[in-house]
Amino acid sequence: METIKIFPYNEEYEVLYKKYEALLKSLTGVIAVEFIGSASAKLAGKREIDILITTKNIVECMDHCTTLGFRKGPIESNEGYLRLYDNGIIVELHVVLVFSKKIEKYLKIVQLLHQDEIGKRYEALKWELNGKPVATYKLAKSQFIASLIPPPSKKRRRRGGSGGRKRTFTRDTRQTLI
Repeated sequence: METIKIFPYNEEYEVLYKKYEALLKSLTGVIAVEFIGSASAKLAGKREIDILITTKNIVECMDHCTTLGFRKGPIESNEGYLRLYDNGIIVELHVVLVFSKKIEKYLKIVQLLHQDEIGKRYEALKWELNGKPVATYKLAKSQFIASLIPPPSKKRRRRGGSGGRKRTFTRDTRQTLI
């Protein structure tokens, strides 16, 4: 069973981000590059940095990222994943479409993690999960994030396009609709 190993924040994460930010911005199809995840808030975590890429075409953008040595991962729920290892640190790319709601969510999480109290709570959770199974780690992390950003409320749809008014048809209007 694979377990999680947590490490203190490493100043090298910022250096790596700057390096890949410049390289990624030079690629065709990359619209924006953002530093996300625990490392962006200078918190303890896995030896990993996460980078969000915004594009108009996930597949083409992922293809361009492979020219920098990134290995393609899956595309799930309109988000592509790639990674590479640089001096023992995982550099993980999250590739999303330019109008994706995920962009706002990721940036909101980063903003919250920069808040002292929330950042400390998240970091404490990660230290508690050190040595635990990966599935346990992922679930606890997801639950923590969900507690910060509740899912959007589902709007009730009205049936029909009449604004809630009941439609009545006469014999003549039914004829024209058929």
